[in-house]
Amino acid sequence: MEGIAAIIFDMDGVLLLSSRIHARAFARVYQELGVKGPPYREIAGMRTDEALRYVLARHGTPAGAGQLAALVARKRDLAHALLASEPPLAPDCRAQLARLRGRFRLALASSASERNVALFLAASGAAELFDVVIAGDAVARAKPEPDIYLAALKALGCPPAGALVVEDAVNGVVAARRAGIRVVGISSTHAAEELLAAGAWQVAASLADLVRLVLSHG
Repeated sequence: MEGIAAIIFDMDGVLLLSSRIHARAFARVYQELGVKGPPYREIAGMRTDEALRYVLARHGTPAGAGQLAALVARKRDLAHALLASEPPLAPDCRAQLARLRGRFRLALASSASERNVALFLAASGAAELFDVVIAGDAVARAKPEPDIYLAALKALGCPPAGALVVEDAVNGVVAARRAGIRVVGISSTHAAEELLAAGAWQVAASLADLVRLVLSHG
């Protein structure tokens, strides 16, 4: 951890344990479309529009801009309603982030919509702990492209070697590594072996384990 000044967090699957909710929302959209979707872990970390475009292309039924926008809105509405009813925060989320805030600058870089990022920040009470917050719609290309992590580095004024990314999805690990940033995985969505194979430096089982790992290497 020598030289690390900033930690950049993904949200879903790391700070908000929402994988099951997003899987349910995608499954409902697939059902309404009459297509068989992939396991959620295959699209985890992707922005909703990219995930749906990927699924539709696999079925040979690419959507026009208007249809895709409607599908994205439907999935996001379903997921947001489920998340809002009982936000699945990582245990002791704010307290764990506060432990890191004493030594590092923190950023949030999520493929989620601005609405869901705002929901997380309100539910966790952690908004003031982050120097930078970037939602998926703020960048042109979604994970596994590196755009969101490059944007976070720019906003932080931090070189890649001075940052650490925390990710739960293979697509996110790949995005961070393409940005030249070291990654610690959280094995909530993908197995540790998959995260390591994608390029993660270390893997933790939970947010609390991640904090212990980072502080022990400080």
